[in-house]
Amino acid sequence: MEKAGTSEAKTQDALVGLTTSKEDAQQATEASNAAIQPATKSASDLDDEALAQLVEEMATSLGGAPGTFHADGGYSEPGKEDDIGRQVLMASLRRGFFSNEPIAVGVDGKIDLEYGNQGIEINPAQQLTNSGYLSARADSTRNAKQERYRSLRMWGRLAGPLGEELKALEDDEDVHSVSVISGGIDTNTDNFSPCAIDCWLKAPPPELATPQYSPAIFDAMRWEASPKPGTSAQKGGIYSSLPENHTRILILEPASYGEGISCSLVNHPCAGTSPEASTSGISDYEALSYTWGDPSPKFVIQCNGQTLPIAHNLFFALQQLRHATTKRYLWIDAVCINQNDIAERNTQIQHMLSIYQNAARVLVWLGVESETSPLAMEAMRRLDEHEVRKGVMYRVHELSCYEQLKKACDAISELLERPWFTRSWIRQELTVAKDVVVSCGQESVSWYILKRSAARLGHFTHKLSKESKLPISAPESTRYNTAISYLTRGWSYGQSVTGILGSIRSIWYYHNGGLLELLMTGRHFDATDPRDRVYSVLGLGLVPMKTTTESKQVSEKSVVGSVSSAPSFPVDYGKTVSEVYQDTVKYFINRDSNLDILALLITARNDGSTTDLPSWVPDWRVPASEVSITTHWDFISLKIAASGLHSKAEPQSHDEKGVLRCKGILIDRLEKRSEYTASAYETLALVPGFPGGEQEEEVEKPRERTLIVREVDPLKDRTRCFETEMGLACLAPAWAREGDEVALIHGGKHAFVIRPLGTAKLSGSAELTDGARPFQFEVIEYDDTTTELSEEDGSEYMPAFEMVGPCISPDAMFGGMAKSLEERDIAPTMFVLV
Repeated sequence: MEKAGTSEAKTQDALVGLTTSKEDAQQATEASNAAIQPATKSASDLDDEALAQLVEEMATSLGGAPGTFHADGGYSEPGKEDDIGRQVLMASLRRGFFSNEPIAVGVDGKIDLEYGNQGIEINPAQQLTNSGYLSARADSTRNAKQERYRSLRMWGRLAGPLGEELKALEDDEDVHSVSVISGGIDTNTDNFSPCAIDCWLKAPPPELATPQYSPAIFDAMRWEASPKPGTSAQKGGIYSSLPENHTRILILEPASYGEGISCSLVNHPCAGTSPEASTSGISDYEALSYTWGDPSPKFVIQCNGQTLPIAHNLFFALQQLRHATTKRYLWIDAVCINQNDIAERNTQIQHMLSIYQNAARVLVWLGVESETSPLAMEAMRRLDEHEVRKGVMYRVHELSCYEQLKKACDAISELLERPWFTRSWIRQELTVAKDVVVSCGQESVSWYILKRSAARLGHFTHKLSKESKLPISAPESTRYNTAISYLTRGWSYGQSVTGILGSIRSIWYYHNGGLLELLMTGRHFDATDPRDRVYSVLGLGLVPMKTTTESKQVSEKSVVGSVSSAPSFPVDYGKTVSEVYQDTVKYFINRDSNLDILALLITARNDGSTTDLPSWVPDWRVPASEVSITTHWDFISLKIAASGLHSKAEPQSHDEKGVLRCKGILIDRLEKRSEYTASAYETLALVPGFPGGEQEEEVEKPRERTLIVREVDPLKDRTRCFETEMGLACLAPAWAREGDEVALIHGGKHAFVIRPLGTAKLSGSAELTDGARPFQFEVIEYDDTTTELSEEDGSEYMPAFEMVGPCISPDAMFGGMAKSLEERDIAPTMFVLV
């Protein structure tokens, strides 16, 4: 049995040990804080040498890191000469941004506004962030406090400094909570404190929107009640011809809500025009981003003294955005461009990127209020505040609070389902904007508050489904959130929109972050005019544009620099949707000298049933909700080169409508169709030397090769396994038929399945010079022996085929067959796809 003195001595020793631990922890905290403190100095004013020294001191003081900076699953190891953590820290210090708060930086050193810093917004999959490090450090600090708290409680009631420390720990949120730095959700609600009296969810909700007007107020402004202007008066009185490289700015006259709208238009120079050329006298203007909705005229405004009909949504945008006492300078496409003049529309589209890029602010108009929109706007503002959000996420609430949170989530979801979020043009308008304000009726929030709210919506609904007994349905705004994820301010050419990587030398490797990706992700968006699915991304894609009547190329300086020496894209609203989509294919082929664009036929077609487009044209109208852009992703993400690495596609003329000139060789024919499918990777695994494939054996003997197949999912799979006449496996589009040909076409990384139609008679001039007949073609017959035959009238006769789509034919995918055919002097043949 121990003596009392001995027991007391051990107790005292333990208490001393606890005190020592506290002192050590305090010293460690002070050292950590001291390491951070230098950053509060004018780090952005230091030269590189002094800044590097400061970074080294901070990294050393923090045990080798200001943090392990993660990037898409990768990380940097502190202490190495090329430590990314030090590089990011230096970049952020140089810009004056660093504190003991989470930051995110792009690989180019730009700060991410998603974390509340000033700078460029960056795709989360392509940024470096110290949030993981700070979260781990916060967890470590919190665990230490919790351990200390448990240790002190073991001794019962304590007096003096230790008693004060115990009381402080009992009141410390870290002892009873979880980290909020990483944005994660703790699944153990036992750690949560009860809802506080100042919980935002207990506050009275904003009043529901009430009509600001009696409909009778606007009766006199309705199109039906107004005298119709004559065509000549409207054309001559409102719009005059624009000087080269100019647009118009709308001057909105001040008035109260509900009064008639009066405005005027003045010419204003676009980017690249000498300031002396400006006669508008306007230094700053704002550009409106909105949806046209029903474009038919509903209301009238007075513009340049003439009556101008406008659509419903624009009318109420002008009513709401108009100042009461001062003029407002705006750029609005429906008014600033003469929509009845196709030549002017063709020219103005070339300036759209610079118009939004040079605007002082982009005003996003979501539309008039609904019953729930005030709550949505208020919820987004308040839940963007760190303390408010923390009080909502890390508390156990009363039923009334959960009901209010559900109403807020439903209101935000409803707001995100407004048509503006899936409008094609907004990608360009947001990307280049200096500042963005989002308005719905009378309420406004910043773009970043809205985007962060969309990203956090799932966290709030998860909390509701876990902790409340309220019925929670899956948000219907999933499609809209997907579209929002592709909206990134400060995006630059070459930066992936999707964040998906591809194998080197794959199709995706060369097009990731470029025009092709913009067109693919564009299937998540809508366009009133299907031609705008292409035209709306030409500026972002650094595509030199010209009108069909121009003799010289007109291009814009984009966000990241000058346009390259790519061929020009003909912009013409006088063309049909089919002609514009054909121009898109031919632009890619002429720019890249390959057929990469045709690989998308596996997904960007309605099962081969599109009737208004030639068979070789991807249909950008196919919504991503119907066929995901990542369906059969392996067709574009694997490294393959069926026609060889050096073969080039035939140059194309934009004046030849409906045909694509090709050069290639028929190598096989589809013979037996199955109702099974496989992945492209599994099919290519039949090739010796391919990762996962069989290796060549030393002794020559027939190789037994088995393709791993699976049953078809009719809602997902768009490919089928075929056996060819040569007894080979072939993964082809589901709409391929037995008897279709397999061809190697110059410039194609894939083999292609094509269907013989007959002989095409091509007549007329491809150059459309004065006096030449317009180009036309007809399929008259099919003859295997028919090649290029010229008649006296200048017509050409070529075999005509329908493009079925790309295929994976293992023995033909890596250039070996193309090389063998070349060595055997088997010449390719010219033919056309129709």
